[in-house]
Amino acid sequence: MTGDSTPNNVPRWEEIDLDAIDYEARDGLSSGHERTLRALRSKIGSTEALLRRYLRELGVSSGGDLAKVSIPTHLQYRDPFAFDRARRARSSQMTLESQRNRFSRVYADHCAEKARLREKAEAKGDGGTNDGEAVSE
Repeated sequence: MTGDSTPNNVPRWEEIDLDAIDYEARDGLSSGHERTLRALRSKIGSTEALLRRYLRELGVSSGGDLAKVSIPTHLQYRDPFAFDRARRARSSQMTLESQRNRFSRVYADHCAEKARLREKAEAKGDGGTNDGEAVSE
């Protein structure tokens, strides 16, 4: 997570490096959010694929952020099915935005829990010794 985040410490979608997330908790510190993040990422991927298809059918360039692609209103009058495709594309855009927001909130909770677990592990590792000297009684 880099850059500025929203006031509630929830990062913007653009700030999240999806490939840097440890979905398997390989570090041994499970936040309990890994499964949810993996499921949400899968849903987001499916929604993006569906949205790309709708945009392609409408003849709209899908370059840039799919959730923000503008769908010109004149396209829906081209043929009898274009209106329904445009409606579905706009609905998919709203769904995608909602899924991204949910992912960002869960990711923020995940990061906070990971930080807490790391601090706890570090404190536990330092307990019982004084600068490497054994404690004897």
